[in-house]
Amino acid sequence: MHLLGADHDGAGDAPMWGSGFFVAPGWVLTCAHVLRPHLARDRERPFAVRGADLNDGIPVAARLAHWLLSDHERPVVLPEEDLALVRLLDDAVEHECVWLADRAVRPFGAVVAYGYRPDENEASAGAKPWSADAEINVRDDGAGLRFKPDIAFPKGVSGGPLLDPRTGAVVGLIKSRRKERDGGMAVATLALRRFGAAYREVTAAHDRWHGTAPRVITGDNWIDEQQRLLGAGRHAGHELWTPKDAAPPSPCSPACPTRAPRPPSRRSSARCGAAGRRVPRPRC
Repeated sequence: MHLLGADHDGAGDAPMWGSGFFVAPGWVLTCAHVLRPHLARDRERPFAVRGADLNDGIPVAARLAHWLLSDHERPVVLPEEDLALVRLLDDAVEHECVWLADRAVRPFGAVVAYGYRPDENEASAGAKPWSADAEINVRDDGAGLRFKPDIAFPKGVSGGPLLDPRTGAVVGLIKSRRKERDGGMAVATLALRRFGAAYREVTAAHDRWHGTAPRVITGDNWIDEQQRLLGAGRHAGHELWTPKDAAPPSPCSPACPTRAPRPPSRRSSARCGAAGRRVPRPRC
């Protein structure tokens, strides 16, 4: 899905701000720098989100709930601060959610990148879905990642998800492209933990949604599709876990599922990806 202004004059499509994706019912994750130019003066300003499989393509009103920016006037946004959580204003809107990696890792190697780019038609301000097979070959500081410079990231894809094709989990977000060069930067999803109480709230909602084994638009459920991934049957032994993988205590009720460490292979809806294999496609 992509983000756009809600105060458009109605003449044609509103210009897109950037990309994002649903991590829990009513919750969208994107990059903070996508929203900063539009919300720095008024964080309460409503805007809209739109996607091909969301609300029949009709924009849905939303508002910024949290972002990690410590200084919204800083010229360069640090990777560990470049996350924002957006809340839909209508809880009745139905949608699918991605599966978030529950291990505190910074991915390395092959990923599938998704997002939206502006329509190339000069007469339109709309957005078109975009995806690419990419490779992360640099881990930069705490949550920063860098892509191997063989992919040209178009304008608008910042905030889009990065999928691990082996497990079906979203492991990061596209942060930025390199000026006048191929390649770009990303943010590992482990930075979500910096949201504190909001992270626990969103994660609990994420787990409840996936715990119902929902049926997706493709007609397959997440358990079925997980078995088709490259990582199906891959067992995560104790040596793959770190102390950071344990989730902070959650204040929710005893019936609420917790983020206990689990094997990395996960369920997701699927599309064709690298090397013709079926890999999960997030509803972004």
